[in-house]
Amino acid sequence: MKILLINPPWFEGSILDNLVSNNPPMGLAYIAAVLEKGGYKDTIVRDMKVSKIPIDKTGKLIDEFKPDIVGIRSATGQITSVIKMIRIIKSINPNILCVLGGSHPSVLPEETLKETNADIVVLGEGEITMLELVKAIDEKKPIDKVAGLYYKKNDKIIFTGRRPYIKNLDSLPMPAWHLLPDLSLYSDTSSIHETKRHAQIINSRGCPFSCLFCDKSVYGG
Repeated sequence: MKILLINPPWFEGSILDNLVSNNPPMGLAYIAAVLEKGGYKDTIVRDMKVSKIPIDKTGKLIDEFKPDIVGIRSATGQITSVIKMIRIIKSINPNILCVLGGSHPSVLPEETLKETNADIVVLGEGEITMLELVKAIDEKKPIDKVAGLYYKKNDKIIFTGRRPYIKNLDSLPMPAWHLLPDLSLYSDTSSIHETKRHAQIINSRGCPFSCLFCDKSVYGG
């Protein structure tokens, strides 16, 4: 199995993309690490945002790597990019499985499946779900036993049930930093900070508060 994980540009790569900090895609780095540990060594990560890869170069990525599965990070500001990317991917090879994860599809899974033409949405934490999904596909087993998925089948949307949160974060390997581009490219560009190189450390997940503007559907309380 060849797996390509992508962090798309925000706002279709417009100038507004520059207003969003260049943070390392930690979710993809964790998923890649879990896939590698699970035996799927032919996994790569492409950070189109920080590497300034335009959407119309998606086809070049597909032609070069020829993936079986493409996993795409999908925050709300990236959805228009995702729609265009999937259109390109499917035009090259409609059999490539397009899997979306992140905050937007976790909040609006059915709507996201319909508007992006993706094949599968991963709900909430993606590490174990993605590994089980890849294994099921690799072994030609049905995916309806993999918890945490929304997918399309015979023009119907199937939900496999919510997966429990990972109780022991120490069970996860360290993020696959070696699959990310040059870390010097990552910098905080928010309006309230100076532009400085930075990395991230996630030492816990979730939040006990209930701010109305916030999304807690990925990591919960």
